[in-house]
Formats: sequence, C-alpha cells, structure tokens
Amino acid sequence: MTLPKAVNSFVQQVDFAGKPVYVIVTHGGSGMANCVTDLQKAFNGTVEEPALEVYDDDVTKALPQVTEWLKGLTEVSGR
Repeated sequence: MTLPKAVNSFVQQVDFAGKPVYVIVTHGGSGMANCVTDLQKAFNGTVEEPALEVYDDDVTKALPQVTEWLKGLTEVSGR
C-alpha cells in the first residue's frame, strides 16, 4: 500500500530539486494506493501527472501501455 523500503531510501538520498518525477507503480491489486503521496512526502517534492499503474500480472505485456504513457508525457511537456 506504499513505497518499497528500497525506493523510499533511494529518494531520501537523491536531490530531486528542479527535476520532474514521473511514477510507474506495479501492484497486485491495490492500485497506486498511497504510493504517489508517500513518494511526494519522502522527497518533499511534486510528482508529475499522470502517474501510471500496471497490474503485476500484466508487466510482461505492458510495453504498449508504457510507450503510450511516455508519448503522452512528451506531448504534455513538449520534450
């Protein structure tokens, strides 16, 4: 229902100031739960929208979904 400890430790050690943070969450049925808000608290920053969630059974076939999500980010950010 929240960030894995390894991710939490990582984001607390890295300076994300001025950097966009985009989130992909894999899950077993709970959706994003508290991941985005807990991530924002962990590094005291803002997560760019939209975040992407992928059900764990779908990870191996999620490339088209991830590709479309990335294209959408490119269109929004102009990069």
